[in-house]
Amino acid sequence: MNKDESIAEPYRWVILCLAWLGYFSAGIVASALPPLVSQISADLGLSGTQMGVVLGIGTLMVVPLAIPFGLLFDRINIKWATFAGLLLIALSAFLRTFAISFESLVLFVAIFGIGNTLIVIGLAKIIALWFAGNERATASGIYVTGFAIGSGIVLIITNSLIVPLLGTWQNAFMFYGLLGFLFAALWLIFCKEISRTQVEEPFLGALRESTSTLVKEKYIWLIGCFAFLLSITSFAFSGWLPTFLETKGLTPAVAGVIASIPPWIGIFGSITIPRLGKPGSRRLLLLILFLIQGLLVYLVIWTFGVPLIVVLILYGFSYAGVWPLLLVILMDFPTIGAKYMGTATGLLATFGASGGFIGPLMVGYLVELTGALTLGFIFLALILVVTLIPILLLREK
Repeated sequence: MNKDESIAEPYRWVILCLAWLGYFSAGIVASALPPLVSQISADLGLSGTQMGVVLGIGTLMVVPLAIPFGLLFDRINIKWATFAGLLLIALSAFLRTFAISFESLVLFVAIFGIGNTLIVIGLAKIIALWFAGNERATASGIYVTGFAIGSGIVLIITNSLIVPLLGTWQNAFMFYGLLGFLFAALWLIFCKEISRTQVEEPFLGALRESTSTLVKEKYIWLIGCFAFLLSITSFAFSGWLPTFLETKGLTPAVAGVIASIPPWIGIFGSITIPRLGKPGSRRLLLLILFLIQGLLVYLVIWTFGVPLIVVLILYGFSYAGVWPLLLVILMDFPTIGAKYMGTATGLLATFGASGGFIGPLMVGYLVELTGALTLGFIFLALILVVTLIPILLLREK
């Protein structure tokens, strides 16, 4: 903890609020795209595969950047690095206003991936530094709800309010970008850097030390494996869900509202599930969560009306708690703690981002192949079943 207890003890809750706002900003920009898939595809003439690339490119950027960024966060000023991430997220949304082709849209969404990598690693590192013990689980569960709430709001208002009010999907992105710049300014004004021992070891030496420590742990690789598999489903499911609901006969506005159910319900899952995962019981909890999610994704295909809403409610609750649960596992692991949390989160994010790119792309390809999203969603359900294998191999310490 911070040596200055008069700052660290009360101010950690301000830091938690800022972390929440950071994830809220990311959730807005990340989820502004899925409700507009149909409109953007029509205006720019994008195929299903091309839109799959657009939906996944922001996540793909995490792959080459997460580990280097994680190492840097273990050594540099977290406040300014996270601020840079928030600026890039806002800039990504703002620049989408000027997208005129597949290539330009991919470039602008890729900028989000760079910024999101910075804040995902930076916020996890900040929570690990400012909180300890059981408070880490609580804080981790709370701050990730920012993404869910931002996502839920933007899914509801994009087609029902923002686009009708501002006229075009381009203006909607401009609005979300300006909002992101405001959140970045709040971070810059109110965030305080925690006191910590500066690392003097050269960059390459630190890289060798941290990576050699982490890669020797089979536990870390197993967590990375099911983070990869989980991300295949979660990113593809959230990215294509509004479009899939439109194929069920819903208007874009109503589809956006229904698609917002998982992130809204996920708020409760993010807070509740990490606290249920006590040491020794986390493996069983993960098994239950992934099994339930596989069944629910399959049921989305065949349900309508109230049963569909119930399925999405259960999916949102079961999915949302997985990521903070993984973060708590990493924080509590003896060889990681706060010291290597940046690098460890970077490693985990690399696995997750690889899956996050493959998932939307594969579903987009299956849409082109079959002309429908049904086979794509069956593919996602099967991936969640496969995820049970690495969980069964997991042994808690």
